[in-house]
Amino acid sequence: MVALAGCAAPADPGPTRYLIFQHFTAAPIPDPGDPNGAHVLIQPNASYDQALADDEAYADRVTSLVGVTPARGRVLGFAMGPLGLDLGDQILVDSIRAGFDAAQAKHVAVAFHLDISHFWKRVADADGRLSDGTGALDVHEWMDFAGTIAAAGQHPGSDDWQPNLLPAMCYACDRVEAMVDHVTSVIGPELAAGAASDLFAGVIIGWEAGSDNPLGYHSLSVKGYDAATPNATLRLAQQQILHDYIERWARNLNGYGIATTKIYTHLTSCTQWDIDNHFCNPSYANGPDAFWEMFNAYSIGGVSVYANVAAEGTAEAAADAAATYGGGAWGMMEGTNVNIFTGDQSTNSYGASDVDFETYLAKIYNHGGVMADIFGFEGTGVTASSTDEAVAAYRKFLTGGTLVEH
Repeated sequence: MVALAGCAAPADPGPTRYLIFQHFTAAPIPDPGDPNGAHVLIQPNASYDQALADDEAYADRVTSLVGVTPARGRVLGFAMGPLGLDLGDQILVDSIRAGFDAAQAKHVAVAFHLDISHFWKRVADADGRLSDGTGALDVHEWMDFAGTIAAAGQHPGSDDWQPNLLPAMCYACDRVEAMVDHVTSVIGPELAAGAASDLFAGVIIGWEAGSDNPLGYHSLSVKGYDAATPNATLRLAQQQILHDYIERWARNLNGYGIATTKIYTHLTSCTQWDIDNHFCNPSYANGPDAFWEMFNAYSIGGVSVYANVAAEGTAEAAADAAATYGGGAWGMMEGTNVNIFTGDQSTNSYGASDVDFETYLAKIYNHGGVMADIFGFEGTGVTASSTDEAVAAYRKFLTGGTLVEH
């Protein structure tokens, strides 16, 4: 562009960057007292109308919290999720349609945060439930190469952050790959229908997908490994398995016309600091060498980043991996400025951060981050994500200010 004489050319704002706030909607969690999962402890919106009203109310709370008009290249929005596999086709479709309509009504961006690894108890195909736990068609992960199938909570791939979640799926199994193809055929056209809007922030694949990513012996056996394989080889193979599972989702959605710049992944990896301080199991596959697995040719890599202590270095590790594997761009898909290793996690009362909120955001946006999905603000009461300090940092970023790392 040639500037007119006497007039300065407008500053290039660089890539569009998003500040979004996670709305906890859906999340079907089976009651631990009901092995069939007929009752859920967090009730998802069961219809389009419910989802629309819920999303609009949350969008109002987000805009009220921030209270500024974003500058060019800075976008405010909200994310819906976890949109889990257990919801089924119709609720997923209704949720996406309602999200787009709420975004248009409230003039804020919307992202759709999929959970593709935790909630799969009710998922079924023509051969029955994927989680039946028996027979040659079973797709649970194994505890060993002998094929031992664990109950919920017994396998290291089970999650302890919610009750009664199943062990991990065998991501390399044919039935799981077919499930991915089916779900993306349902949601892909719905996402593509709204993708042309400038209020589409994107679709996030995973909710810390794979979690700690322990060795999945079922998947490893499908890939040809056995008990004679060295552990170091198995670790790298497990990283590849999770990477390929995430990539299949991204590739499929990209095939429905969703731009690679609007598809994000969401995994979690440990730095060496995490391992040295016993916050991560060194035998699992998500160690310091695993940050690459969040990147593929069809999406922007994303990871959880909490403040914890400055020495942890998760944001720095993600930025380094993005420079090598992702063209420099990455996203913070879960986090806020708290220390999740201290405080009372059972009541979400986390410990204080050792950095201020502006520094926390600066570690993301100043180093290639193109999206920050803030957790912990639901519009009721003051949390770390809604303090005056946090709001001041949001406003500085959204109005085009340069964030400073103090």
